[in-house]
Amino acid sequence: MKVYEGPGGSVTKGLITGFTLTSRATGRATRPTRWMKQHMARLHSALARRGYDVIANPVAAAIFWEHFLALCASPPNGLHHQAIASSPIEQIADELIVEISAHSF
Repeated sequence: MKVYEGPGGSVTKGLITGFTLTSRATGRATRPTRWMKQHMARLHSALARRGYDVIANPVAAAIFWEHFLALCASPPNGLHHQAIASSPIEQIADELIVEISAHSF
């Protein structure tokens, strides 16, 4: 089932296989690592606590999934991954909220 498709790529979710993120820049289809799944859950929770539902709000969903597509486009354990992993989840959520607010009408 296609969950999201945008400029950064597409996200699909299978019943057994889980999420698969396909980067438009590299054409590579990747499955999230354990760390990415934890980051996804923590970021989803942080956004939900602030009132941004990434399931019901299409703008929030687009920003949320583009964040993970950008992670998949960079090499695993590269500088981008390390920068995201070392940042507090609340700071990342705040950055995404600013971006969501800029794209909302």
